[in-house]
This record gives sequence, C-alpha cells and structure tokens, in this order.
Amino acid sequence: MAEGVLSTSPAAPARRRLTCVLAVVAPLCLAPLAACHDNISAATADNAQVCYSFSTTTPVKKVLVSPGDENLETCAMHLEGWRLMHKLPAVTGSYQGHYVFASVQDITSSTGPKDIRYRVYTPGQHADLDQKLQTLIERTPPAPDGQNTLDNQNTQGDTQK
Repeated sequence: MAEGVLSTSPAAPARRRLTCVLAVVAPLCLAPLAACHDNISAATADNAQVCYSFSTTTPVKKVLVSPGDENLETCAMHLEGWRLMHKLPAVTGSYQGHYVFASVQDITSSTGPKDIRYRVYTPGQHADLDQKLQTLIERTPPAPDGQNTLDNQNTQGDTQK
C-alpha cells in the first residue's frame, strides 16, 4: 500500500528524472578524478620506497640517497646519515610524496615545504641515532678516490632531475 502511495505522489516523476540525471552525470564527473588517481598512483609506484635528497644547486635536483627504504622513518635515518657524512647543518629530502627535513636540531616530516612539520624522532632518539651513525661513518674506510664508501654506494650515477 505504501508503495502505491509513493509512486503516485506528485514528487515521483521529479525523483525519477533526478535519478536518471545522476546516473548519467555522476560517471562523467568521476571519470577525471579516476584518471587523476591513476596518475598519482603511477607517480608513487615509480618512487615507491625511494629516498631522495634535494641538491642545494640551481636548478634543484633529486639525488638518490637510498633505494629500498621500507618507511619514512628509514628514509629519515638515511637522510640524517647523509647530512652527517657531508657535514651539513640541514638537508631536505623526499619519500613517497612527503618532505623530510634533517637538521642538527631535529628530524621532521611534512606533506609540503611550508606545511606543518611532524617530528619523526624524539630528541633522545635523534641523539642516539646521531651517535650510532657517527660511529658507523668513522669505522667506514675511505674509498681510494678519497670519498666515503657509504657515499659511493648510494650516489653512483643515480642523480635525477
């Protein structure tokens, strides 16, 4: 009985027209978004588990730091090691669309260069990490060409624009 009342109500034809319009318009509106999602997925897949440092030269280049990082924390650790090896006060890098900032004060991450930064390691963890990385750097013998062998493992021919 209620079914008959709804189908004979004055709003029923308008409701049917709206349903038909939505059935046609919704896929057209969502198609560009789906294509955008595929582009984002493809870009992320190309850089999956890759940690980069940004060069300080102009134009800025992405320099491969480590190719198989499992997560952002591992990339942050590698960037901190990079900073210590090159005796830099700070370095900026990227990992799967996130910015990673390693400095003497702290190691942070954000989704953009001017976005809110979140601490990756606590001050105690950062100090412990620096101590362990410094020990590793000191124990690594220099390569015949005078560069650190850790540096050679990560940068041979892996500079990208």
